[in-house]
Parts: sequence; C-alpha cells; structure tokens
Amino acid sequence: MTLHTRLKCISTAIAIVAFSLLSAMAHASCVSVLASEPDYQAATALAFPSPAAENEFRRALSEQAGLNLEEARIFFDCLKIAAMHDDGDTLSQLIRYPLRTHLSKREIIIRTPAAFKKTYPMIFDAKVKHAIETQRFEDLFVSYRGLMVGSGQVWISGIVDPTSGKTTIKIIAINN
Repeated sequence: MTLHTRLKCISTAIAIVAFSLLSAMAHASCVSVLASEPDYQAATALAFPSPAAENEFRRALSEQAGLNLEEARIFFDCLKIAAMHDDGDTLSQLIRYPLRTHLSKREIIIRTPAAFKKTYPMIFDAKVKHAIETQRFEDLFVSYRGLMVGSGQVWISGIVDPTSGKTTIKIIAINN
C-alpha cells in the first residue's frame, strides 16, 4: 500500500470517527439548525479530490439548484443525523408539504407533518435510510430540480417564499 493510499484511509477513518462522535451533539442541535443558528458547525467532512472539483460542485449547486454550499451541507447533515437516529419528528420538519412519495410503486401524497409521522416507518424504509446514510455530500447529484440522494430515493430542493424571496431547503420527494 502506498503512502498516499494509507493517508487517504487514515483520513477517511478519522472523518468517520469524528462524524460518529459529533452526530450525538449535532443531533441535539438539529432543530436549532433548522432555525438558522449561526453557531452550528457542519459535521460532514468534505473530501473533494481537488479545489477545482469543489468549485465546480459549488457552482453547480448555485447555478443549477439555486443553493448555497454551506446551507445545503448543514441541511444534509440534519437529514443524515435524523435518519441515523430514526427521528421522525425532526425529519417531518425537513419536508415541504404536500410531500410526494412513491411507496411500492404507487404515489401517495402526505399533506401534513402528522400524516408523515403516521406513515414514517413505511416512507423511511431500510432502502431510503441506507441511501441517506451512505451518501457523501460531495457526491450528490445536482440538477435544476435540486439534489438527489442515492439513486433517487430522496430529492432535496430550495423552496422560494414568494413574499420574502427567501429560499428554504426542504425534502420534496421520497421514493422507495
């Protein structure tokens, strides 16, 4: 094994351990992240292969999806941590309603957070959770529709409030 490969393995291991340790603290902060607390530090370590790749991802986020890198990263951390902790309450706050879901090849519209909480175990099945937990932020697919987690299990987009013009990041679709 080359020195470069060893260093990369060590770096990855450190990032995994750091994320595991920080996830308990970040989970407690997840609700405050939704309220845009400025003291939150993103738990996901970015591993772009080069500064050019990071700039390209940042540009795609901005131009195609209309999202800010740091805000999208914080949202992604909240999603990942809430899914890992099976926190349906926090996940319900990350969703734009009505939510389109595809369960067992049929579309279901979830209209309220209460309806989401009732159907949470069916919506966030093992396939969806696995897609979220294994997805790396810098490997998200970016398009004009937003960010795609996994192979389309979760779609995230910026929702613009027509009165204020402010963009809020939300889950817009879940497919399992």
